[in-house]
Amino acid sequence: MGGGYQIAWKMAGADLYTVWNTDSSGNYTGNAIGAVNGASSALEALETNLHQDLNGDGTIGIPSAVIETLGATSLVQSGSTYFMNPVGGGTGPQIKFGGSTVTVGQLGGWNPIGAEASGGGYLVAWKMAGADLYTVWNTDGSGNYTGNAIGAVPGGSAALETLETSFNQDLNNDGTIGVPTHVASTTQPVVSQDNFHFSDDGQGGTQISANTAPASSIAAPTAMLAGHDGFVFAEHVGQVSIADLTPGIDTLLISHNPFANQATLLAAIHHDFAGSTVITDAAMDTITVQHVTALDLVSHLSSFHLI
Repeated sequence: MGGGYQIAWKMAGADLYTVWNTDSSGNYTGNAIGAVNGASSALEALETNLHQDLNGDGTIGIPSAVIETLGATSLVQSGSTYFMNPVGGGTGPQIKFGGSTVTVGQLGGWNPIGAEASGGGYLVAWKMAGADLYTVWNTDGSGNYTGNAIGAVPGGSAALETLETSFNQDLNNDGTIGVPTHVASTTQPVVSQDNFHFSDDGQGGTQISANTAPASSIAAPTAMLAGHDGFVFAEHVGQVSIADLTPGIDTLLISHNPFANQATLLAAIHHDFAGSTVITDAAMDTITVQHVTALDLVSHLSSFHLI
């Protein structure tokens, strides 16, 4: 190595190793590493120079384990650190906090479960071991933490579920990537789209309402469904009406394509003369929320999510 040699040593009967540097005549010139145990990443990194599995762990170099590889970025644990590597090959940056590499166990029970390149940096999803608690970091292109995309939230959080599409990963393991089309309250079973009733609103549009009975036995088009309703709209919806949205309880999930941000969405909301609220996009598609004033709807910003 560099005109000299590296010599690895092991203490008999102990998990203790060191590596010498020598000159070309074999004279000791210093230590490449001091005395370390077999799991030392410094020792494992030197295995590639010596072409030898020094610590007998079955791997030459630092062992790595793929945590996930569901999008364009693969999250890999390499030794005691985490890399965000391109799925197509190569090595990406390590996850860092405060300029220093994050190591396994450094953040208590928080463990990374997903990573994805985003906007010149990365999104990193974390889960608290043994708890229904998640958070998502933003990092720069070098993997340095720059802030939170969301704070600590439970798995049922719409904010977390919305970010799942960015990861192409079911972070909360509910069987759906993204916000489920409809989720009932915790005391109710999951409700399928068959429990939504679609009918003519008499003005060339479609009225959407939630029902507790199957469509074939619906007696009234505005029957209520107990729990939390989620109404999801892609772009180009045409003219639709919602008959029974409760601000602050139910959620309105709208494609981000017609609306650049929440401010753009809020600017598209107006009150009509029938006591309802109308959301109109640039293509003149409309979503009418019946019997809810614009003021009431806007005062419950938690009801809105761009997806």
